Amino acid sequence: MKKYGLICLLLVLCMVWIGCSQAKPAPSEPSETEPPMVTEPVDTDPTEPDQPSDDGPGIGGGAESAILEYKYDQSKKIYALSTIFMALADPEDLSKWEELFVNEDGTTNYADKHLLSFIEQCNISKEAFVEANNNHVYPIFTDEEIDAIYSKDPKRLADYFANPHAIRVGNEIYTAKWVATHTVEEIASAGITLEELTTKYARWEKCGTLVTDIPARAQAKLAEYKEYVENKQ
Repeated sequence: MKKYGLICLLLVLCMVWIGCSQAKPAPSEPSETEPPMVTEPVDTDPTEPDQPSDDGPGIGGGAESAILEYKYDQSKKIYALSTIFMALADPEDLSKWEELFVNEDGTTNYADKHLLSFIEQCNISKEAFVEANNNHVYPIFTDEEIDAIYSKDPKRLADYFANPHAIRVGNEIYTAKWVATHTVEEIASAGITLEELTTKYARWEKCGTLVTDIPARAQAKLAEYKEYVENKQ
C-alpha cells in the first residue's frame, strides 16, 4: 500500500515538472503610451540681448532693395522709422510725407523714403529727436550719428550711413540701380573706376535675379563700361 502511494506521488511530481517546463510566460501587453518624441535642436540665430529692436513698422523694401537701391545702410536704422519718432510728427505732415513716395503705379519708392527726409519734411527738431531717442529702452542712434543726421553734411552722412554695397566717390553714393540706369559716359563722369565697379558688381550679382533685373542690367553696363574704358586708353 505504501509502495502504491509512493508511485502516485512520483507521478504527480513528474506531471508538475513537465507542466512547468513547457509553460511560457504570457507576452506582455503593448504599452498604450507612446515613447516621447525626440526633437532635434533647432539651429537659431539669437538676437544679441543689447541689440535695439525696431518697434516701428519699418520703411524699407526687401533685402535686394537694401543692397541694390538704397544709398544708406539699412542696418543703421535709417530706413526703419521707429514709432517713437513718428509720434513727434504732426499727423497731417506725416500723411503728406507718406504721399511723397507713392509712385504712379501705386508702389512705394522706398529708396528715398528714409529718416532724413522724414525729419526734414515733418520739421522734427533735434532736441525732440534726441529726447525721444534717449528715452527709448535702447537708444537707436548714438550722439555722433544724430549730429551727422542734423548736420545735413554729405560727407558726415556718407561716413556714418553709406550703403557698403554702393559705390562711394567722394561724398556721393552711387547704387547698383543708379549704375544700371545711367550711361557709361555718366558713370565715367561720376568718377567711378572700372576696378571699383567690378568689385561692387561681385556683390550685386549675388542678389536674386527672380526678384529684380538690376544685377543683370548692371552686368551689361559693366561689360559696356569695360569696353568704353579700353577704347579711351
